[in-house]
Amino acid sequence: MPVIKLILDGDNAFSDLQGREESDIIHRTGPFTVAALVGGMKSGHPSLAIRIDLPDNKVLLQETSVAAWLAVARAIEVKFRHRLNKQKEVEHATDPGED
Repeated sequence: MPVIKLILDGDNAFSDLQGREESDIIHRTGPFTVAALVGGMKSGHPSLAIRIDLPDNKVLLQETSVAAWLAVARAIEVKFRHRLNKQKEVEHATDPGED
């Protein structure tokens, strides 16, 4: 399975794309699909597949292990924990909830 390269300080993570033709870059912000595969790895461990439908009707599939995906998610959560907690507080304060 491919290794996930995680860049936690990602504001300028893709500076190598500066100066590239716009037509060379496919920037997607729309929906994509993540599918959990119970025994997707040769070892029998779970994996996941990420599906991104491209504008030219081609489909990009990327696979990785669930363990790698969760490790990345945990690292991001640790980095942004304070901001995420603050966001939850704001959402809770503005949610009228049920009486």
